[in-house]
Amino acid sequence: MTTDDLYTLELKFPTEVADRLEHSHKDGIDAAITQAVKFWLQLGDDTWDTIATQANTEGMSRAEFVRRAVAKLMHPEEPTYLNLLKDMPLSERRRLRNEDIAARALRGAPRKELATQYRLSEIRVHQIVAAAKKQLAGQKLAQHWTPDME
Repeated sequence: MTTDDLYTLELKFPTEVADRLEHSHKDGIDAAITQAVKFWLQLGDDTWDTIATQANTEGMSRAEFVRRAVAKLMHPEEPTYLNLLKDMPLSERRRLRNEDIAARALRGAPRKELATQYRLSEIRVHQIVAAAKKQLAGQKLAQHWTPDME
């Protein structure tokens, strides 16, 4: 490889991120960034497909999804725990779960993945999505309905 085959990149990081990168590799920040780029390039098509699917499910671009994932890795949030058994009635938890399932399915999330994630059967996920579609159709009809003027 000749020097004509090389590209020079200038990267700007917040000081905190640069410090973390520098200490993440025994040879310093340059080696850490080189390793990160190699990792990025080695992601296979199946990983890119997963990223694209999840980004679509969340309603954002792949770049935004990856940016948020990296931001969460660099600045992890303290977990907050909700005691669902005491804080919310079962019917309310199911209603919220069903709304989330329906919204994600309508944005393109595969029903099989939703069933696995929520520990439901695919049939139950299908029923939840069908009910949500029926409700949306009813809302659209109600918006465009005008009473007969007699």
